[in-house]
This record gives sequence, C-alpha cells and structure tokens, in this order.
Amino acid sequence: MRMMLGIKAPVRVFLIVLLCTSLAVGNGQSIPKSPQVPPRDDVKRQLSQMQPGSLIAIRFTDGSKARGYLTQVDADGFSFRIGDSTTGDQRRTTFNAVKSVKLVKSTHPVAWILTGVVQGAVVFALIVYLIARHNG
Repeated sequence: MRMMLGIKAPVRVFLIVLLCTSLAVGNGQSIPKSPQVPPRDDVKRQLSQMQPGSLIAIRFTDGSKARGYLTQVDADGFSFRIGDSTTGDQRRTTFNAVKSVKLVKSTHPVAWILTGVVQGAVVFALIVYLIARHNG
C-alpha cells in the first residue's frame, strides 16, 4: 500500500505541471478580446439610462471633474446644472470631452438629521438606564 502512495505523488505532480504548462502555452492561440467601446459611445449609453435631474459625477478628458444635475441628453452631448438642480449654472459639454460619468447616490439631509436624532435618543436612554441601575 505504501509503495502505491509513494509512486502516485510524483505522477500527480508531473501531470499537474504538464497540464499547467500546456494551458499557459495555449497552443499559440490568443484569447479573443471583446471589442472596445469608444468612450464617447460608452458615456452616451450611460447617460441615456439616467433620469433627468439625477446627480452625476463627470470626469473630463483633461483631468478636471464636476458634479451636477443632468438636465438634457442630445445627439452630440449633454447639459447639466452645477449647484442647485433648478437654479444652478447651466453647462453643456460634448461626449468627446468626457472620460466617464457616474451616478452619485446621495442621502437626503433629512435622513442624516433623523439618524442623528435617533442615535442621540438611544444614547440618552442608555445613560438614563445605566444611572438608574447604578443607583438602584
């Protein structure tokens, strides 16, 4: 029984090395790459899926960044407002000038205020409970 175990281990190692090297070589064939989507078309596709009024983060090809509310998408580019979604400065840019666009998920300020109030109430209740337990 020991003799069989001793022989099997080197054979296993040899087969694993053989399999790995044959996979690495790949018989001279290269894996086909998926066709690259031009950045302009990718940005246009992303923006077409977003609702007007959405808060977006824009990275331009020159390295600058902006955040604003999407107002309109047309054939050559899109418009957005910086600052307030209704009264902010209106800007327009072409798809060629944009490297990427992402939807910004933001939490409403009222939600942050309510979270703080709830946390404060929990801390206050815990303090009252601990004081009552200590004195009682």
